[in-house]
Order: sequence, then C-alpha cells, then structure tokens
Amino acid sequence: MTSQRPASALLGVSPGDRPRPSDVSPSDQPHPCEAARPVEDVVAFYSRTGRLFEAWGRLVDSRARVRVLQLCAVCDGDTVLEVGAGAGSQLVALASANPSGRTVGIDLAEGMLREARRRLAAAGVTHAEVLRADARELPLDDDSVDVVVSAYVLDILAWDDIRRAMMEFCRVLRPGGRLVLCHVTPGERRLHRLGDHLYGSGLPLTGNCRGVRLATFVAEHGFERITREYGAQFLLPSEIVTARTRTPG
Repeated sequence: MTSQRPASALLGVSPGDRPRPSDVSPSDQPHPCEAARPVEDVVAFYSRTGRLFEAWGRLVDSRARVRVLQLCAVCDGDTVLEVGAGAGSQLVALASANPSGRTVGIDLAEGMLREARRRLAAAGVTHAEVLRADARELPLDDDSVDVVVSAYVLDILAWDDIRRAMMEFCRVLRPGGRLVLCHVTPGERRLHRLGDHLYGSGLPLTGNCRGVRLATFVAEHGFERITREYGAQFLLPSEIVTARTRTPG
C-alpha cells in the first residue's frame, strides 16, 4: 500500500507543513481511466490556448510546480530535460539554475514553443534549447541526462504511450539520474474529486488532464528510490513522483 503524508501548504491544503517524500510500494495500482482524446487533438488545443492556460495554471498548480523545482535539485553543469515545456516558465527557472550546463525543453504544441522562446528571450536566458519533440521518442542520446522533469504531460497520454515515455526517460537518464513527475491524480478527498467527474465532459478545466497514479509505472521501468507526494490547489489534486535510475552494482 502506498505510504502517504498529509497534503501541505506548498500544495495548498494545510498550512505550516511542507510535504516530505514518502516511500512508495510498487504494488500501488494506477487509476484505470483511459485518455478521452487523442494526443493530436490535445496538442492543437494547447497550441491555441497556451497563454490562457499559463494563467490558469498559476491558479491551480503553481505550488506544485514550486515543489517540482525543489525536487529537481538542479546543479550547475547538469544536463536537464523538461518534457512538456509548455509556455516556458519552468524552463526559465531550470535554465537559470544551470548556467554552465545544458537545459533542453521539448513540446509538441507550436503555440507553446513560440511562447517558451519568447519567455526565455524576455528573461535573458540564451543557453536553453527549445525543441519540437515527443515524450515517446526523445531526441537525446542514451545515458546523457542528469534530470528529467515532466509536469502535467503524462496525464494526457494513453496508458501505452505513458509506458513508451517511461522507457524513454529511463533510456536517456544516466545511472543515478533523477526523474521528477507531476500530474493530475484521482482525488483522495471528496472536494478534490470534481476533476474526476468533469473529465471527458467536454469542459477543458483540467487542460484535458485526467487523474493518474504513476508510481507503479515508474517502478516497472528501471527506477528505484521512488517517492510520492499528494496535495491539491484550488481543488485540483496533484501527485509528484520522484525516482532515480538504477546504478550498476
């Protein structure tokens, strides 16, 4: 059974207590809900509404993203890959912490890529790369990345595509490399289950993200030292899963 701690102020639930990573059992089962829309439709949606959803995101997931950046623990000189860079606000923060390293952001939505490039330029960040690429086929070499981070991306993919993405994350990460995932998850309190009911209704309030639990997928694809944190902001529940690739011996 997954070990969980109370949600914290950082994720917008109970003040005064930051979340601490807890051990996760590989027996934790993912939520069975399948993606309601094909990836191509969701990419087109985000390409049209990139700036709008950046503002919406500040309301519903900004605290989770702060926690994600903390857990990435980027060291200057790292190679960092953000899968689903979106409008680029998190990419700016990652690159700013890594001035002498390599920071790469990928996305499939052209509108998001334009916004990310604009945001990087406005911040004076010139050393980050922005590429149009797919989580299921990453354009990086094997064992070449220190940190892979992805927020609110896997929850729009079909389960088979999530498996493909997880295999790619494992492939590009170096032994001992860090994985940080954040996504919408099924609500664990009654008030947090609104998105579960709205998903597939045609109302894109969760950005076409459905609730998923991914600790099992991480454990099954070459990762260890897995932790999970749960919390909610503005009634949107998020799960943050961290892990490391296995080291030889």
